[in-house]
Amino acid sequence: MDKILKKYSFFILQVTIFLLAFTAILGKLIILPATVLVFYRILIAFLGLLFFVFLFKMNQKIKTKTVVKLICIGFFVGAHWIFFFEAIKLTNVSIALICLSTSSLFASFLEPVILNRKIKLYEILISMLIVFSFVLMKETTSFKNFNYGLIIGLMSAFCATVFTILNKVYINKINSVKISLYEMLGGLIFTIFYFIVFTNYDYKDYLYISQDDLLYLLILGLICTCLLYVISVKILKYITPFTVIMNFNLEPVYGMLLAIIIFPDEMMNKYFYISSILILFGVFLDSYLKHKKQ
Repeated sequence: MDKILKKYSFFILQVTIFLLAFTAILGKLIILPATVLVFYRILIAFLGLLFFVFLFKMNQKIKTKTVVKLICIGFFVGAHWIFFFEAIKLTNVSIALICLSTSSLFASFLEPVILNRKIKLYEILISMLIVFSFVLMKETTSFKNFNYGLIIGLMSAFCATVFTILNKVYINKINSVKISLYEMLGGLIFTIFYFIVFTNYDYKDYLYISQDDLLYLLILGLICTCLLYVISVKILKYITPFTVIMNFNLEPVYGMLLAIIIFPDEMMNKYFYISSILILFGVFLDSYLKHKKQ
């Protein structure tokens, strides 16, 4: 496997990003409510990672205090996925993905607080560009539930930024699969809590799901979560982190193209795509400047 990864690393990276973008498509195809969808996704991913840990005998001992912290980080993972899929259900794939791409905007303000560093001038300027782009998008897009979906989508991006920054503390100390395993457990706990407290669904209605949804959930949990996560970590051996980060910014592009092909009714007006290009330009520029400074 390592020889294949080394030889075709860039191609495999693009396939990985494509599959990541495809999770949004699956979120649209699965008819289950967002919270139920996330519960099954995390449950399948958790069991898959647990199997992976036992298969490769990953017996690294982790302090109880650290395990508790990782589970708490998992709360943000669960919240991120619930808000992300809820944004898709409320609006569409393109809007949810472009909201998710703003994680760098939140990182510009959260990293200085969490990692104790100074805010940089270019981060403020890029943030202003992204805010302007969203204002343009909001003023020119007439879409049902757009405002609410936009807020939920941005909440998803915020949660994704929080758990990504917090993971930096542990990624070089603990096996990444074990980190993901405990975070999936935390995500599962949070999702059950969210289901009980913030929804009025009857869980009995979702004990039996359709064959189509089951197939999509297995793809989502095993391929687009477990396998994708393991490959994305391994590929860092052969591609620089900067290249990986820059290419992962293509996720919204792939996702929006897939959405237009699979769901023709998702085609938005030209101002939406102009706004999206400005946002993606800001994201790419932020990644480039961070690398240049280093």
